[in-house]
Amino acid sequence: MSRVDVEQVDVFEALVLYLRRALGLNDRQCYETLDPYSPTIPKGGDYWVTVAPGEGQYDVEHQIGGGEDQLTEESVVTVTAYTRIKLDSTDHDENLLRDARRGVFVLKHKILKALVGADIPKGSDTFLRQLLYARHAHAPQILEGSKDNRLRLACISIDFGVDFDWDLT
Repeated sequence: MSRVDVEQVDVFEALVLYLRRALGLNDRQCYETLDPYSPTIPKGGDYWVTVAPGEGQYDVEHQIGGGEDQLTEESVVTVTAYTRIKLDSTDHDENLLRDARRGVFVLKHKILKALVGADIPKGSDTFLRQLLYARHAHAPQILEGSKDNRLRLACISIDFGVDFDWDLT
């Protein structure tokens, strides 16, 4: 196994496939998106996850001189978990936060456990400059409620550092 240079499409594809396997989700439950706060809502299931590209930055010093066939990008990927839960008996969000299978705190833990320190393969090779690392956790958000306000859709997002070398050949 060796570390290889890639294109961003390779990074995204490998990350989504890795996350599906780690969380036991299918392509309707774990998918790519540009906007983590406007998900396509699948039917059924306890929860679902999206992966969205974030910002990246480059080291200018390593670009000066020309003739480079690779470029290091320190990029960010936002992984968002969504849950749909009925409110508890007092109409509070306790279930949304703490449900043992799909509360946002439980989903946050599942994502962190799956990705922190992971080395994502591309075939029989790897491409990360360093293992995946959590950078920032966003506050949980309510996205919508049902007409009777008894069912809520909420999410929690985590930004991960995904550092790789572009193949510029």
